[in-house]
Amino acid sequence: MGLFTRNKSNKKPIIKQILELIPNSILQSSIAKHKSDKSCSKYKTYDQLVSQMFGQLNKCLTLSDISTAIAVNTTFIGDLGLQQSPAKYDGDGNAKRS
Repeated sequence: MGLFTRNKSNKKPIIKQILELIPNSILQSSIAKHKSDKSCSKYKTYDQLVSQMFGQLNKCLTLSDISTAIAVNTTFIGDLGLQQSPAKYDGDGNAKRS
């Protein structure tokens, strides 16, 4: 997968470089405005953003595909700023998110 590759000049995966283009202040103000982390204890808005962006860029069709692909490499999980790979099924967890 191309998103796992690293530039010679930059030791970060390409997807992390894309994520860094989103200013943290915009993300944090959006989270505060919409209270998207209010009832979520583990799977925060940033985790959702990363996993969905990863899924779109890799043309994953299911949450199981995303979870499996991210979990391939524990170093990659850390590089993305995630504590863990997303769960393969989170039907109830995402229902609480507006």
